Amino acid sequence: MFTLFFMGWDPARFQNDPNLVRFETFDWVRVLKFDKFYFPDLGDKGTQFNDIRGENSGKKILFIGKPGDFSQDLPKLLTVDFLNGQRAFEVVEGR
Repeated sequence: MFTLFFMGWDPARFQNDPNLVRFETFDWVRVLKFDKFYFPDLGDKGTQFNDIRGENSGKKILFIGKPGDFSQDLPKLLTVDFLNGQRAFEVVEGR
């Protein structure tokens, strides 16, 4: 939802996207992917950073995850902290 809002995405384009994959968990509707965007749970086996990077060898991919989703020695392009100073998100490139 945040991606759609901040990118000014046309709701009709989203709703009619042939690549749209969504599912329901715990009374929430989650979007796994649409257009060229993919929102895996990087903590799940099969959709972790190295899994996705291995399946997309040579492709430039931007990853946004929580602390611990990426190796500590991997350079961070950006970090985002909560207001209390704790790390919220890390942004890295996978190739």
